[in-house]
Amino acid sequence: MTQQKWSISDQELDNQIQKAQAAWIELEKNEPQALVAEYNHQRNLIFIKLTNGIELNIPPELIEGLSEAKPQDLENLHLSYYGCSIHWETLDLDLDVSRLASGIFGTKVWMSQLGKKESNL
Repeated sequence: MTQQKWSISDQELDNQIQKAQAAWIELEKNEPQALVAEYNHQRNLIFIKLTNGIELNIPPELIEGLSEAKPQDLENLHLSYYGCSIHWETLDLDLDVSRLASGIFGTKVWMSQLGKKESNL
């Protein structure tokens, strides 16, 4: 088996970097990002404040990966540098802020199970 070496010119690399930066700027304009994310222990809610002023309060049991988490694990969260995701180190979990803001709290299977629970209430 032979290994293929990839090579691009400095100019092509610069072009790709510029395109990526432009795409990121466009994403920032159109996708919600978090300014604040924290766990409210008293209310048992994940609180997220977005750059557009919207504030979300989501019960952790609705979110795939957080439904069985202990309060001390829920408190151990931090935002990515740009506020695009929330990370729980102890749970090894990353959640996309734009998906949470859209009401998507997990995979299709997870969301289907949530819908079934809601319809049984």
